[in-house]
Amino acid sequence: MATGKTNIERTRAAKTDRKPRGGLSESKADAATRMIRDRILDLTYAPGSRLHDPDLMEQLSLGRTPVREAINRLAAEGLVEITANQAPTVKPLDFQEILQLFEAYRAISQLTAAYIDLADPDLREDIARMQDAHREAIRANKPLDVSHWNYAVHIRLIESSRNHHLITACQRIHNQARRLNTMVYSLEAGKAEYPGYSLSIADRQHDALLGAIDSGDRNRISDVLDDHALTFRSRFVHMIEGGNDNA
Repeated sequence: MATGKTNIERTRAAKTDRKPRGGLSESKADAATRMIRDRILDLTYAPGSRLHDPDLMEQLSLGRTPVREAINRLAAEGLVEITANQAPTVKPLDFQEILQLFEAYRAISQLTAAYIDLADPDLREDIARMQDAHREAIRANKPLDVSHWNYAVHIRLIESSRNHHLITACQRIHNQARRLNTMVYSLEAGKAEYPGYSLSIADRQHDALLGAIDSGDRNRISDVLDDHALTFRSRFVHMIEGGNDNA
């Protein structure tokens, strides 16, 4: 049990502040992972594109060893596919993959609701702080940071379970969903209603989640997280179609 608590504290320290951004405490492998991940998430490295070592080394100004370590880490996260005797590939995003991802996202949200530790004394404070950072990222028009804080909220919820199998599963699915999340916010940022439209959805969802946590009602938390998942899917569909979702 003590090990699980230590892991939560370590993760909280990392995720309540999006640092380091190339700071002194960031290793070269960490920097490579962050930069490649960000370029995958914002579609600079398009789904299905090859990631060649020489290109990455030049673009990131890093050596082969940290670049390869980053590729292995991102493969473990499910963002990169590695095949023998071929350059690694950014995981494709075809229709079937997106459909399955939304199904998994909704299912993992229900697992989170079932296993969240409502007795975690720091949970509400951590979630509220992350929600504040999420809204600030929306105001600043930083889609990558918006997707980061959305990810951080959901991972903090499941981390309260101290079940490393569930935590790993949630990390993988929510990390994959960050590509779609980043795309949604990038497209919404081009709308005349931005940031008011996106903030209105965030405010509603944030208040609902905090209220559900305060109530201690697991069924209510389940409903709130299911609404999050369905709204995420609806916003993605509407953005792709060029419309808007006022849900």
